[in-house]
Amino acid sequence: MKLTAGKRIRLLTENSLVKIVTGKVEVYIVTREKKDFRRTFLMELSSGAVAFPSCDNFGEVDIELYALEDSELQDTPADGLDGRELAYLMRLWFKNLTTVPFVKRLADKGDETIKSWSGESLFNENIKDAKTLWADFVYNESIFSAMVGLSFRSDDVEFARRVQSRIKQKNRLVDNTLSVLVGEETIPMEEGAVANEKLRKVSFAVRTALRALKMPDIVARLQPELVNKLDGFGLMQRLAQKGGMWYRLITLDKDWYLGDSGVILAYYQDGEEKELAACVPQSEKSYRLITYKRPEGIPITEEVAAKIETEAFACYAGLSPGKLTLRRY
Repeated sequence: MKLTAGKRIRLLTENSLVKIVTGKVEVYIVTREKKDFRRTFLMELSSGAVAFPSCDNFGEVDIELYALEDSELQDTPADGLDGRELAYLMRLWFKNLTTVPFVKRLADKGDETIKSWSGESLFNENIKDAKTLWADFVYNESIFSAMVGLSFRSDDVEFARRVQSRIKQKNRLVDNTLSVLVGEETIPMEEGAVANEKLRKVSFAVRTALRALKMPDIVARLQPELVNKLDGFGLMQRLAQKGGMWYRLITLDKDWYLGDSGVILAYYQDGEEKELAACVPQSEKSYRLITYKRPEGIPITEEVAAKIETEAFACYAGLSPGKLTLRRY
């Protein structure tokens, strides 16, 4: 079988191996799935060497040969070889596989199966029985194929992580640039799912109050360690300070929502969860309650008002963050 330079061929015949009679080839392991195609270099072989198929039980990967120069290949049935010669070729194949970076990393961590691939005793026990010898080979080759699949998936996860990291870096750069351009201070927020969720809920209410007061919006960013240390009031205080919003503690009267007392931040409890809410006047005689879970808001009725704590915060427009100039004020 001729394989001209620059051409590729996959080894799909079971119970056989391919001998490189003349020429030089590179050996790759490739995925069968075309949608998320992957290819990894394994080794380089020249005249006299042999390559084996993937023996992948899951049918996900194949061994592929790429001709570096015009080469002649010979397909040889495994049972047509002497047992000692076949065992020797199999040992040589696996010894070459142990030089593949991700395989070597596993071997360095103490994986006994992989460490055995570089030893001279591999396949020696069944050296006289070609059928059993091939079964042992398939067992070890299937382990390698499974490792390849895990390596590909690990690479995909790492790639996705890097993409997300770059997106976050880009967003952080844009935010920092905007903060410089508009003269407003922002502080970066690192990872922390619990802290982020807590911050999102409080910042949503504060930012809603800022918008109702026609004040500049803020980019609510705090370190997760600080967020975890602060309670809801501490977070509200910190964000209000960043937004330049003033507030004072008040006690809500029974029918407060039937008049206009300005923008109010108060805790609303519907069920077990209590969340900070922005109470925004809709008219001189009505209010609307807006929370992170209810961004569209709900009219404050007697029933809703009963679920709002009477200790609340009246909010006022202060000086927005940034430099005070004659042009701005």
